[in-house]
Amino acid sequence: MSQDAVRWNAVKRRAAEVNAMSQTKPKSVAGKSVPRVASDLQRVFPLPLTAFEEYMVADDRRDYPMTFSIELTLTGELHSEQFLDAHKLATHRNPLLASHLVRKRHGNHWEWAPGESRVEFSDEATPVDYAMSDRRINLREEPAVRTRLHATGEKIRIAFVFHHAATDGVGAMNFIGDLLAAYGQLTTELGEECPTLPEVSVQHLTRRGHLWNSQSVPHRSWRRTLGHLLEFATRMPTGIARSPAAETEQLQRPFVTRIVDRQRLRDIKQVARRWEVQPNDIYLACLFLTLEHWNATVRQSDADPWYRILIPTSLRTFEHDAMPAANVLSFVLVNNRNARRSIPTVLVKSLHGRVTRILETADSRLFVRVLSAVRSVPGGLRLLTQSSVRTCTAVLANVGDVRRQLRCHFPLKKGKCVAGSVTLDGLFGAAPIRPGTAVGISLGTYAGELLINFNCDPHSFPGAIAEQFADSFLEHLGQLHKDLL
Repeated sequence: MSQDAVRWNAVKRRAAEVNAMSQTKPKSVAGKSVPRVASDLQRVFPLPLTAFEEYMVADDRRDYPMTFSIELTLTGELHSEQFLDAHKLATHRNPLLASHLVRKRHGNHWEWAPGESRVEFSDEATPVDYAMSDRRINLREEPAVRTRLHATGEKIRIAFVFHHAATDGVGAMNFIGDLLAAYGQLTTELGEECPTLPEVSVQHLTRRGHLWNSQSVPHRSWRRTLGHLLEFATRMPTGIARSPAAETEQLQRPFVTRIVDRQRLRDIKQVARRWEVQPNDIYLACLFLTLEHWNATVRQSDADPWYRILIPTSLRTFEHDAMPAANVLSFVLVNNRNARRSIPTVLVKSLHGRVTRILETADSRLFVRVLSAVRSVPGGLRLLTQSSVRTCTAVLANVGDVRRQLRCHFPLKKGKCVAGSVTLDGLFGAAPIRPGTAVGISLGTYAGELLINFNCDPHSFPGAIAEQFADSFLEHLGQLHKDLL
């Protein structure tokens, strides 16, 4: 059988699966039971929430929703019917994104709601930015992902809003990879290379609350744990001073984007190898420097307060390879002050050592362990989330290589993923923030470039002030790179 015939048969099988997605019972297609996933879903759901998911539900607020936005830019000709079929398949492969919250005897549960794939098509009168500005999701009434598509000629933008209770950033990108790969399988011309989808297992969702696998339990130390808790209790992080500049129009887009070109990114990676650190250690030092400089400029104060940066950390292991989109992460909290008075190399290597020691031990799971303990106390999570205590000054999330997080294999064109009739030009998104946190920064590399997105609190950075903060971060990144040469 020719390669074209094999690929066309695969497309027909995928189309048959799509047609069966809305069925809650297995449906016979061409003499086979399709899809087996449907019966697995019935066995897994309703699914109790993990401590982290409960925390995200409890911390969801009207002004600070626990949602995050991701925007795709593509070129090509998008076929709406095939896109809807691919979206249905992707949500079926990632069922938490098609689930509602329901209250049962033993607390909140995820209830799978088949067929509730929510996709909206916008036109010139209702641009895609509008959908991204409305970031609240009521999990008791709608699924955990909202999608809006806007196409003008061959320029396409797709905006997603994900609720953090259902998935983390890596899981969201897995879903996007499934969506693009499924769309590519339905639209690739015969004779052309087609994207491939990996296997997923709905049963793996029962593992999403596991902190480690039995073969690699990290080193645990109560003494070290108590030391971390004492540090966080005594070193309270400062916030960001609001600029006295006049009020400006609020940004319609929920985040500000800056792109570092491939040559500059190569230079950053080279200097990181020279000092035996990771590029993210340089970005972390840069953020501390930017925060200190911003406050010193606005406040004109000689005080040296503590700053705290929260780093989302994936807990995924090989046991999670086939897991659908979900939360499999913890938070690492890093305190620092006087960054501007530190020798740049000493600052970066110090941060590298501290973060590495946390990631290589059970300390990387400390935040989730604390949440589990708090949840065991009736009303504990509600009290924790309603507290006026600031968790951190800023968030720094690095997803790494975007292509790798998409999880699917795509043919490439100049380093960019090709999904049938469209090519992925860029993927942009930013971490959510809570009261007291000034900015959530998300970084990722794609097609040789570093994409940096800033989700700035509009109360601290109204309108164009957010653009100034993003520019300040890039200026400090350039200066830090020079200092490390």
